[in-house]
Amino acid sequence: SKVCGGIWLLSVCVPSLHILVDKHDVIFDYRVYSCMYAYSSDIWKVLLPLTAVLIVYIPTITIIVATAMLLREAVRVARSQLRWQGIITVVLTAAVYTLSFLPYGIYCIAEPLVVKDPLTPGYFYTYYYRYSLSLLNITE
Repeated sequence: SKVCGGIWLLSVCVPSLHILVDKHDVIFDYRVYSCMYAYSSDIWKVLLPLTAVLIVYIPTITIIVATAMLLREAVRVARSQLRWQGIITVVLTAAVYTLSFLPYGIYCIAEPLVVKDPLTPGYFYTYYYRYSLSLLNITE
């Protein structure tokens, strides 16, 4: 129950920050045709990378480490009868999850470094962002 409580608190963290920082900072994003937060307040320069680490990177690293530990244990126990179907399922699920989050993780790291011209947004800002968000739908 402590793990569930921790996961719940983590999932409530980002929406709560949006409301606490500036609840009127909502824009319509034409890249994905959806309402998004604009992150126009200066505090988001600190909070956005922190929330990206909490929401994107820590769960992905946890899944990779847990899968590696499972594989190591499976190799150790492999001398006896082991049902590989479950292990293959876990490995494939972890691989699909990781590969679907990888483009969005790259976007989160590189987006502050890319120069954005509002009149002519480039490929990365428009199309790569759409691509990375559409890949996130694979795991939903």
